[in-house]
Amino acid sequence: MTRSSRWMINRREILKNSGLGLGLMPFLPLLDSDRANAQAADGAPRRIVFFYTPQSTFKRLWEPTGGARTFVLPRILEPLETLRNKIVVLNGVSMTNSNVHGGHTEGACQLWTGSDRASGSEMNLTPSLDYVISQRLKSKTALEYLQLFAGEGRSYGLHWSAANRQIVPEYDAANVLNRVFGSINEGNTPPATDTVRLNLLANASKELMLLKTKIGKADQLKIESHLESIADIERSLQKKAGLVCSKPTIGNPNASRQAGWQAMMRLVAGAFSCDMTRVATIQFGQYDNDGSTYPDLGVNSFGHHELTHMTPSDTLLPKRDNEADRAAANFDESRNGQITKINRWYAEQFAYFIKLLNDIPEGEGTMLDNTLVVWGTEIGEYYSHSFENVPIIVAGGGNGGIKTGQYLDVRGKGYKINRLLVSMANYMGLSDVQKFGQFDTSQGGLPGLT
Repeated sequence: MTRSSRWMINRREILKNSGLGLGLMPFLPLLDSDRANAQAADGAPRRIVFFYTPQSTFKRLWEPTGGARTFVLPRILEPLETLRNKIVVLNGVSMTNSNVHGGHTEGACQLWTGSDRASGSEMNLTPSLDYVISQRLKSKTALEYLQLFAGEGRSYGLHWSAANRQIVPEYDAANVLNRVFGSINEGNTPPATDTVRLNLLANASKELMLLKTKIGKADQLKIESHLESIADIERSLQKKAGLVCSKPTIGNPNASRQAGWQAMMRLVAGAFSCDMTRVATIQFGQYDNDGSTYPDLGVNSFGHHELTHMTPSDTLLPKRDNEADRAAANFDESRNGQITKINRWYAEQFAYFIKLLNDIPEGEGTMLDNTLVVWGTEIGEYYSHSFENVPIIVAGGGNGGIKTGQYLDVRGKGYKINRLLVSMANYMGLSDVQKFGQFDTSQGGLPGLT
């Protein structure tokens, strides 16, 4: 019998024998649960978002110049300038694949798992971090997670609940709105269930105080521990009462690509405001053969994935990746120029999302300060399709120890994506997670991030 199970039996026996157990029984799961410390110093809950866009980027116009704190954002990342103090541009973490060199499917399987896919299939070997975190926190919120998809195609495989078990995201924003927010209270009030919980907790405290007068000193110490646990829960619920909880406005998600993407982002922000979940994933576009076209951005009729496979000999879109070509008047018509337009638009959408979170006051800061948003992709460079130096942007999480406002360049240090995943797990209160996935067996998170 474990120490925790002995405590559970002792609690139940004490309550049963005292005749005071009926009012306290609903709280035994709360007192016995593994309460991951997933909240900021000011009591606001910590949250995490796994944000994905496909086909990587043109690294020469993605990598900042300058120092770690005096970095200059390049053309692709310029939309993030107004929130530069709340982001980390992470360059140099890699993934490893034992089956083939490069490939969108392989990278998608690896990004949030730190593990390889099963040989010869599109199935993965381990669960993804989003699912692992959601299972540790599922007792705290009504929803374990939100898994959302926006864009053309229906190519999944980024998120896994177990080996060979994909989590299929939701792609209809209107359905998500009705499912998640159909019965909430409107306005700046917490859900009615929180008021009920606070009342029950107050009654439980009274019963425990009375119980202390009927038991010996050793058991009184246990009761005091229970009272402290109840006080922690009360403080958390009271902090939550200050959160704005209202149904988000999503407009017409079908009006345009941008409308569809931003509707999903507003759904996540709304769910976080109501503390309905603390884990969300947003997949924008399919990772495998994404044929999305962007005529509205001035990109020609070629699809995104086709652009990434054009060779330097293509006369229409020559490969122009040196300084002279970047300065040339026709850079925008080159392959790299058109890829740059798409990736800059991605950055604009990411900026929209983190600004959305940053505009919501929470505790002593904003929702972004209590939310870790990690923007990743499945390969390191679009034309090489390698798994080296995968471009990553980390935003928010400052109240949880993330060192924002920096360009964290770890190229050449051998860090795998696993170290970042460990840091993400630790941020969400899973302090016991010191290794995650298969590629890197080193202990601990990514140096320099926290």
